[in-house]
Amino acid sequence: IYSSTDKVYGDSNRLPYSEDSKLNGINPYDASKVCADILARSYALSFKMNISVTRSVNIYGPGDVNWDRIFPGTIKSLIKNQKPIIRSNGKFLRDYLYVDDVVDGYLKIAKFMLSKKFKSGIVFNFGNNKPISVINITKLILKKFNKSPNFFKILNKSKNEIKDQYSDYKNAKKYLNWYPKTSLNEGLNKSINWYKKNIRT
Repeated sequence: IYSSTDKVYGDSNRLPYSEDSKLNGINPYDASKVCADILARSYALSFKMNISVTRSVNIYGPGDVNWDRIFPGTIKSLIKNQKPIIRSNGKFLRDYLYVDDVVDGYLKIAKFMLSKKFKSGIVFNFGNNKPISVINITKLILKKFNKSPNFFKILNKSKNEIKDQYSDYKNAKKYLNWYPKTSLNEGLNKSINWYKKNIRT
């Protein structure tokens, strides 16, 4: 199973992304993912290897300590009673998926790859198809901490960011009977509880 990303689709006039959307990685990270994605599927075709590709939206949940990401960064700031920082203009739409739902998807792929119905090289989007702006995510987290909805800073300094990103999950639904089970509210509560237990103030 090759773990790719929804960023391989890049800027697109066609949203939500589907598994047959054009690959259009525009910055080095995205382009590297596109290349590996294509290579994985070429090996599936050329060498008859059992390979599948996943393209996930933004994953969040306990254990994520990349503080530059919106969920851990915002929660850590609030635990320390600091204003969260939004690097973009905050208006970009993103799709978010709780980590347990991703794990469930991977386990179902592994089982599916052992079945006679599996077709090597198949691609699975994992997403919610429920886009929300970065500002609104921040405000949801602020509410959990009983903070003012304006208790944040906008830097508006991010470059080469894809404006809007969100995905459907048609193949996962069709072949795996997979769908996201964790609501954003539930996932936020679980995440905040984990960070409160693991971040020293």
